[in-house]
Amino acid sequence: MGSAEISNYYLEPLVKEGVLLGSVLTLPLLYNTPTKILAKTAKAYLDKLIGNIPESASKLIIADSNYFKFITKIAKVSDKYGTVVEGKHPGYLHFTCVYVPNYKTLFQQPENAQLITLGIKAIAGTGTAVLISSSAYGFQHGSDRELLDSLYKYPVLAADIETTGLDLEAEIVSIAFAWTKHDGVAIDLSINGIYYLKKFLETYKGKLLFHNGLFDAKILIRSLWMEHATDHKGMMEGLQYFKDFDDTMILAYLAKNATTKVSLRLKEVALEYVGNYAIEIQDITKYTKAEILRYNLIDALATFYLWEKYHAETTSRPYLEIFQPSLYSLIKMMLVGLPMDSDRVQE
Repeated sequence: MGSAEISNYYLEPLVKEGVLLGSVLTLPLLYNTPTKILAKTAKAYLDKLIGNIPESASKLIIADSNYFKFITKIAKVSDKYGTVVEGKHPGYLHFTCVYVPNYKTLFQQPENAQLITLGIKAIAGTGTAVLISSSAYGFQHGSDRELLDSLYKYPVLAADIETTGLDLEAEIVSIAFAWTKHDGVAIDLSINGIYYLKKFLETYKGKLLFHNGLFDAKILIRSLWMEHATDHKGMMEGLQYFKDFDDTMILAYLAKNATTKVSLRLKEVALEYVGNYAIEIQDITKYTKAEILRYNLIDALATFYLWEKYHAETTSRPYLEIFQPSLYSLIKMMLVGLPMDSDRVQE
């Protein structure tokens, strides 16, 4: 690493977060090739490198994903963006570690700058989570009606659902709505049912926002309006309520306009606002209802944040003429399935 770049991307930001410059030591990492390192080589080098680290040091900023994995034994680095974790490699057990991308990646992936900032804030202890100004949770049976009735006055609502799975027959566990990036409600549908939610979606006249709305909309239509998988009448009835929503995943895609692979997952696109708050929602039985509803609410708040951040794209020609109008047809195709000639299938 060049000394000027180290100072610009790492040292100066650390000082801004209250870290004394004299307390920071930078050390090089060894590679077999300019960009690759074998596990055997890395582990041997780490055993040697520990001798150059002062015994008083307790925190590591690791600007390489492979070395971060070797030291922490974390399998997936993206799950720990902006999060401090304990060292697991022998000799490094007393360290708290954070991953930051190498500054050289910024040329092709400029969005990595926010990951550097998040990592530095996390290790300095100045990282912040999403600020929730007001929230309400529908845990009790019958609590959904009052919460939903209170939402009619808001012209724009971000919405997000949590489900038991990703397939079309998955059950909706909860739904959250946010009217700002700080305020919202979350409702446990496993207790309250879907009657008042369906009524609300049929009568709400404002703008709905989703992140990857193709998923949320198809599950809502299947669960609220379709009695069975081939209920075409119910599908068409439900579809009419999802003609004009904004999708923040598409807005982010258009705003980033990247030629490299860019994650559009809500957790990663809104990381600088909400922090690394994800839970293993694949198995919701591991969590309390309170944890699930809070997680659901943060998703809705993050969606509203992204809508504000990328709002300029809502008036762009690609969005207005191609992407947003395509959502209706795509949802319909996802619900209908792939048309096939039954006679040809038998051949």
